[in-house]
Amino acid sequence: MSNMITFSAAKPGDRGTIAALNNHDPLTINRLLAMGISPGVSVTLEQTFPAYILKVGHTRVSLDRETAFHIYFWPQTPEILPTP
Repeated sequence: MSNMITFSAAKPGDRGTIAALNNHDPLTINRLLAMGISPGVSVTLEQTFPAYILKVGHTRVSLDRETAFHIYFWPQTPEILPTP
């Protein structure tokens, strides 16, 4: 599997699986969990400006840059198809 990165280092269209929430503020962690953002969940980054928009299932979640910096995910690597 790829190395973990934060959403603040990702580009729109990047997909992956949440690996960790690196924040010691229980209110922030609880807010993220309430939005469906938790380790093991598949997400897609749709936008980075003016806010980070993550697609989580059928829901879109808006995050500020500071919060996005604390969410680590494993980017999904495109499958390499054999050449015919």
